[in-house]
Amino acid sequence: MRKNEGKFYISLTGENSHEVDIPAGQGSSISIAPKGYGDADAYVNADTPISWSAFDGMQIPAGGHWPRFFYYAGNDAGFAQWSQGREIESFFWAPQKDVSLDLSKAHIRRLSLDCDRFKICVRLGVDTRKAENFTIENAGGLKGVSFCFREDDAKGAEPF
Repeated sequence: MRKNEGKFYISLTGENSHEVDIPAGQGSSISIAPKGYGDADAYVNADTPISWSAFDGMQIPAGGHWPRFFYYAGNDAGFAQWSQGREIESFFWAPQKDVSLDLSKAHIRRLSLDCDRFKICVRLGVDTRKAENFTIENAGGLKGVSFCFREDDAKGAEPF
């Protein structure tokens, strides 16, 4: 287990390729983006593949995966396949070109996709709850949309 607060190295694109500095209190998330995209904990060119397994074995002090929340601007959809063996609590993805994403076997509890500038083709798994209930035909005036697929044990739960 590594200390996930303060400065440490992580092998995102090669052995110890990135030094990150996670401030105290930010211990549950990491942001990865190309330079010029905005502030990020680690800068990686948009088309550079990420070694998502670099996060394997990293935990928070109380136990559990670190990071639990990812913010990623780039084109590597490999996080979906990686999540088959490691659950991700929340993943925000802003691709930098048209991409396809296969979520059929992913273990991502909450996924946010920024498709403001690029097309994203998403393949959902057969057990995705009620995905067939959604159709978007024309969203010209819509600034944002959110879909929530509840787990079976949340049936009848209040939405707020």
